[in-house]
Amino acid sequence: MSRKLDKAADEGEELTKLKDELREILARRPQKNSTKKIIVDDITPTALGNLLQQGSKNIFMVSTEAGGLWNGSLGRQPQFLNAAWDSTPILRGRADQDIAVNDYRLSCHLALQEPVLTHVFARTGNIAHGSGLTARMLFTQPHSTLGHRTLDYRQVNATDRVTRMGDRVRECLQEAAERRRLGKARRTISFSKDSADLFDQIYNQIQSHLGEGMGLNGVAGHAAKIAEQIARIAGMFHAFEWREGPLSCDTLARARNIGHWHMGQFLRKFGPGHPGDQVVIDARVVANALEIASYREPWVSRTDIKLYCTEVMSQKRVDRAVQLLIKDGYVKLYHGRVGINPYYFAR
Repeated sequence: MSRKLDKAADEGEELTKLKDELREILARRPQKNSTKKIIVDDITPTALGNLLQQGSKNIFMVSTEAGGLWNGSLGRQPQFLNAAWDSTPILRGRADQDIAVNDYRLSCHLALQEPVLTHVFARTGNIAHGSGLTARMLFTQPHSTLGHRTLDYRQVNATDRVTRMGDRVRECLQEAAERRRLGKARRTISFSKDSADLFDQIYNQIQSHLGEGMGLNGVAGHAAKIAEQIARIAGMFHAFEWREGPLSCDTLARARNIGHWHMGQFLRKFGPGHPGDQVVIDARVVANALEIASYREPWVSRTDIKLYCTEVMSQKRVDRAVQLLIKDGYVKLYHGRVGINPYYFAR
């Protein structure tokens, strides 16, 4: 039909009859089935914003090799993930109008190898920490099983828990789809009197350890959000286990154990003096810079260290890194200048 229309237009023929014929063909055309995607592979902020814009959406972002994600546009825009974690309305500009993206939930489960994480945070760790992104994460660093991955032919997997969990997940998705279809509001879970008192205890206990010189002061941003994380976990348990009524103390106590465990994991990785501490990361960069500088001169002023650094750092970060290296004995002072301690490797 399109060829007939083109030919008639070229030859100057009357198109009325052909247009009527085309209209009849289009009317007989079967309705196209539009199946919405439930699994997508575009995880840029723009793509996620387009999905969330549909409203009342739950998006679960999963990656078992998340190095590419953190090195991509999403990793460089932590403000988007921060807003999504809080379900903050996101304003999106359009040529004709501004659209507010709201009534949504965005969760993620990201995994990456330790060397990849160290490399990513060596470049963007100050952004992730400074923006509060890592403070909003439940971080887990499992021990390596290398050397312990033995097979036993007598081992039998006789549990159906994974299958039952999958069935419950599908049921929750169907319930959510039906709720959206009917235009119903989200379910709200409230605290019971006892669970509210327990939540106050959890919150106050954490706050009492955030002060100067206290055990959680070095990860205060993350620890301050653990109480809210515990409440979220408890709400997940409550809904997932078909519980009715207000949140019970038992459910909240189970969530507290999980929240505290994750807080310990974060402290072990990002606490002061640990590999993920920004000062420790900066110290590695400064140590490498001093090694490069030593080929030209053994002693360098603190302000000149930045000339040899492979990463852009403020003078404050350089000074903190130098102080850590001095404390460790790697660097020594000479008339106000710094250099590698020649006796460090002989200890």
